[in-house]
Amino acid sequence: MDIYTDYGNWKFENHELINALISLKSKIISRFSHTILVVDYLYDKRVKEGSLDETLEVIFETGFNYIHDHFMTIQSILKSEYRGNIKEMDKNAKTINLLLYIQDFENELMNKPDYKDEDYKMSLLIAIGCFWGLRISDMLALHWKQILNADEFTIIEKKTGKQRTIRINQQLKRHIADCYKQIQPIGINAPILVSQKGTVYRVQSIDVLLKKMQIKYKLSVKNFSCHSLRKTFGRQVYNMNSDNSELALVKLMELFNHSSVSITKRYLGLRQEELLNTYDCLTF
Repeated sequence: MDIYTDYGNWKFENHELINALISLKSKIISRFSHTILVVDYLYDKRVKEGSLDETLEVIFETGFNYIHDHFMTIQSILKSEYRGNIKEMDKNAKTINLLLYIQDFENELMNKPDYKDEDYKMSLLIAIGCFWGLRISDMLALHWKQILNADEFTIIEKKTGKQRTIRINQQLKRHIADCYKQIQPIGINAPILVSQKGTVYRVQSIDVLLKKMQIKYKLSVKNFSCHSLRKTFGRQVYNMNSDNSELALVKLMELFNHSSVSITKRYLGLRQEELLNTYDCLTF
């Protein structure tokens, strides 16, 4: 079976998801639209003419592999987190795209022989920021011995002085192990985010590196900074529990160690959304 047959089968297996995302005008599909158009064009050209030149074959194979790998991730998220409900998944499109950008970042690192430690550290920072929702001050205080090959760990938050226990899921556990292998710190007692100077990164330095990533990967996130990761975690939890939003807010209030649900709503921008939605309720 050649790659063109594989692509035909892949389109048949994923046509329902692709068409649903297109009809929803989802931001998830928009990031692939140009790639899919090019791959479709080359596929039709090959079917019509019987062959492609070597350069076009490479373009076709690269494009197909790219969308194939990402749609495997999307299908997995759809099945495990949203029970096949595409509309519910689309409500969390921004977070899913951010996770896909992390996957792009990881793939680029694996194929780049002259990788830099900072690249892996940024990948680790974004992953744990989106999965755990910690403040940057608490992330910078983490050491490898707390998170490497661990199922969970406990910290005392610097800002609140309160205790928080965090569970590490299997996907993130593997990523942490990969980053440890690539970064090669001086030992498990070392902080996880150490600059080339041998000191823990400053918040301002992290923000500068995140801004560079935003430009490079064209991330459609306003004011992308350390704080964006914590808010992404919050939005993801809220949207995944949209059938019981009040319970989701109570969970987040406790996870964020906020003193009230109203503070959590303001923090996530939900209160502002509620106020703006008031205008949509008005009719002539």
